[in-house]
Amino acid sequence: MKITGCRIVTPSGEIERGTLLIEKGIIKDVYPWIEDGERLDGMIVVPSFVDLHTHGISGYDFMKEDVEGQLQGMSKEYMKHGVTHFLPTTVSSPLTHMIRVLRDFVEVEGSVPVGVHFEGPYINKAMKGAQNPSYIRDANLREIKEIISMNFKKFLTITLAPEVGNNFEVIPELVEKGIRVSLGHTNADFDTAVKAINAGADRITHLFNAMRPFHHRDPGIILAALQSDILTEVIADGIHVNPEVIRFVVKVKGSSKVVVVTDSISATDLKDGEYELGGLKVNVKGGIAKTEDGKLAGSTITMEKEFSNLIRWGIPLKDAVLMTSTNASRYMGLNTGEISKGKEANLVVLDEKMNLKRVYLKGEIIYEN
Repeated sequence: MKITGCRIVTPSGEIERGTLLIEKGIIKDVYPWIEDGERLDGMIVVPSFVDLHTHGISGYDFMKEDVEGQLQGMSKEYMKHGVTHFLPTTVSSPLTHMIRVLRDFVEVEGSVPVGVHFEGPYINKAMKGAQNPSYIRDANLREIKEIISMNFKKFLTITLAPEVGNNFEVIPELVEKGIRVSLGHTNADFDTAVKAINAGADRITHLFNAMRPFHHRDPGIILAALQSDILTEVIADGIHVNPEVIRFVVKVKGSSKVVVVTDSISATDLKDGEYELGGLKVNVKGGIAKTEDGKLAGSTITMEKEFSNLIRWGIPLKDAVLMTSTNASRYMGLNTGEISKGKEANLVVLDEKMNLKRVYLKGEIIYEN
């Protein structure tokens, strides 16, 4: 199969009018010229989006007990937004739910759930954000061993606050067992954050949100994140973080170390109203989700809208691709996230106004607008 006549964003640069050769779901070649094939003149082809942090969409919620049903529903809905791979994420919950998620996790058709992200419960109550304080607790070796004993074969990561209780001590234990550690919902000072990174933490959960704020005499975890090579999440909805701050983060860290996430909740793609997140009531007004006490409660943004935001805010196309696809793919060890030989043909077709027109998964059209 050949797709031709379109603008193609590759790791080595943009091809203004090129051709993609796809065989058995794999990109076989990319040519900087037009050949016979399906013409997509005026369109832009980028790698499909990968969402490293999402709680739900369209009424589906990874905190519900029906894990398989939620994954199936989330997968179906994410396809419509150009997401072919996503990391379903819990908020703080009892150990029984954490074990259930690992036990009942299944592969589903459509957009691919890559693994599991436990955002909590080993976080700082003072930085809980929209997390249920009833479930927040210190890490303990018994729980960690029980999680490890599940022998989960997919990608697994835990967000924790290193300054609380014994949380710092469990980082090497988790990393040794292949469980990735992200720092978030934390009041960690600069030194503690640096030590946690040196101990093996390799990601920051939604930079700036639910963490110790930056001050020139107390730079905290934010400076530790900006100075290190650690992968750093940002929510690019224009609400959680000012666009100019996102531009600043990209300038300081470089686009290869910044990953855009949605942090979306079940209210995404639905009307304003009352919803729930981890046992807390959430009110959505004007697309902005907040708890009863006024805290931001995830988002209702989708990846294609965030991609469009980045372009509108002046982020170059190649950098937007890194931040919405390539970096997350590399972090999770996926054979996707870039348009180059040997990669899966997971693609998004956009018009010049960045409107989503088509989505490919392994060379097959799974959504068309």
